[in-house]
Amino acid sequence: MENIMRNQSVGKNYQVTIGDNATGVAVGEHIYMPVNQPATLHVERQRLATLLDDFEAVLAQASRLLSPYETHMALFHARLLRQELLKTETDGRPSADIMMMAGTWLLTRTPSLAGVLLPLFMSVPATAVVNQAGEGMVQWVETRAAHYEADGSPLNLVALRQVLSSLFDTGELRTLCFDMHIDFEDLYGEGKGDKARELVAFCVRHGRVAELAVRCRELRPFAFAEN
Repeated sequence: MENIMRNQSVGKNYQVTIGDNATGVAVGEHIYMPVNQPATLHVERQRLATLLDDFEAVLAQASRLLSPYETHMALFHARLLRQELLKTETDGRPSADIMMMAGTWLLTRTPSLAGVLLPLFMSVPATAVVNQAGEGMVQWVETRAAHYEADGSPLNLVALRQVLSSLFDTGELRTLCFDMHIDFEDLYGEGKGDKARELVAFCVRHGRVAELAVRCRELRPFAFAEN
């Protein structure tokens, strides 16, 4: 653990150095308390597990239209994705090959899952895992996100996210969410980039990404001039 409290006694006084982001610290004579790091990684894995649960629930519904063999294979590939996306540091590096294989099979055999699977890969907690898996995995996600279809029309989710994160300030993102009756504070993440990413993912999951794209075109028409 990097964040360790180091005490140096000077009579009844203490000189204390506390690691960055340490929480739950008490200082004083005969006080013994562990220093706790923020549970950011734990929270992100919990969030990712919830998104995987949502995906698997949709998959269970979609499997009714599949043959028994296809259902078995779909569940198998979903388990592979869960295993890789939820890997911890002690489990080793997430495998890009396994995630790409599983994701490609699912998107090819059950295209209706794209509205759940792509937002899962684009979510803030999954992005950290995708980046850890390597450039090949990053490109795989971005290629599919760039060729997403909404209501039968092509829509580049990567470009939409980039417009939101680079051409809108935080206040404007809040206003956009307010106008669309979306709670800005409920979008997962902290910074503007996280919020932009999650706004796109939220709208894809809820079938509102075309509406989001229209509003962005209205507010930043120059960003879409070449499209």
